[in-house]
Amino acid sequence: MAANLGNLGLLAQTRGELAKAEEYFRQSLAMNKELDRKEGMAISLGNLGLLARTRGDLDQAEAYLQRALALFEAVGARPEVEKTERLLQAVREKQGRG
Repeated sequence: MAANLGNLGLLAQTRGELAKAEEYFRQSLAMNKELDRKEGMAISLGNLGLLARTRGDLDQAEAYLQRALALFEAVGARPEVEKTERLLQAVREKQGRG
């Protein structure tokens, strides 16, 4: 169910419905948190980070991505760690801190 909410968020984001996407991502995050699914939480946080980046809120994007990175590292999800590190670097470059 949490993954389905995340997918609905991605679909809404693709359609430009950013407020709806955020709502779905937050619901997915809450459900994953309730179930103590760290990787699911990390995915939801990553989605929120990308959404914040799309909105131009780079500080918020960085915060979400840092939280996602910590969770991916905690569960040993190496490919996701590498992807999130690249996304964080891109955000920092956009902030002029790269």
